[in-house]
Amino acid sequence: WPWVGDPADPVSMEKARKVRLAMSLDIDREGIAKSVMMDIGRPFYMYELSTDDPYWQNKWKMPYDPVKAKQLLTEAGYPNGFTFEYRSEPGGLELEVTEALASTWQTDLNIKTNITKVAYSTFRPSIINHTAVPWFCGDGVSTFPTLWPKGLTLSSHSDGGYSCNMESPVIAKIFADMNVTSDVNKQKELAFQFFDYLYDQQLVAGVAEFPGHAFYDPKKIVEWKMRPEGKGTGVINSPEWIKLAP
Repeated sequence: WPWVGDPADPVSMEKARKVRLAMSLDIDREGIAKSVMMDIGRPFYMYELSTDDPYWQNKWKMPYDPVKAKQLLTEAGYPNGFTFEYRSEPGGLELEVTEALASTWQTDLNIKTNITKVAYSTFRPSIINHTAVPWFCGDGVSTFPTLWPKGLTLSSHSDGGYSCNMESPVIAKIFADMNVTSDVNKQKELAFQFFDYLYDQQLVAGVAEFPGHAFYDPKKIVEWKMRPEGKGTGVINSPEWIKLAP
């Protein structure tokens, strides 16, 4: 798999990193948020970190740059692209986003994406035994507090259970260190290490996020800047951002 390197071979690891970076650079996040999500979505660049988050930094923004992407793919040894399998839900927004990604990768990089449309329940065993192909892993939601321990499902701390199908030793250490400190400054330092590492390695790539649907009385609440829906939170969240009418 072009995007997976051999940890015992630094050259192999760097080539794989360039492939991942090339594919991430060739994601038109703004276009997907505007067209596929009908302009109610917004670009999502970093796992578990929204551009609305107080800790967001523009250095983690990944531009849409097909020219740079093609250059990196050529440097990695794939000037003519390659073919790979990508799993998506059989329908709905996930499939629409997947098809948009596949179209762009084919056009810009000659990467052909064979989309496997299969329900999560059928796909799940391959996640557990680590044979899964790339897939739409939705656990990077930005509703998770920024200073929570980062990267559980990207590390061996998931203990052989649910994960995003990778076990990074770097992320495992960051998670372990964050899990035992209550020092806010140290938590922030480790969280930033996590974001910097993910940006550099592109082990996971955000695409776009969108809010849940909620209704409220504008005469009583003048503004409610909710973050996108997170697991277990429902569509009503971020009450700390409510601005009441005078």
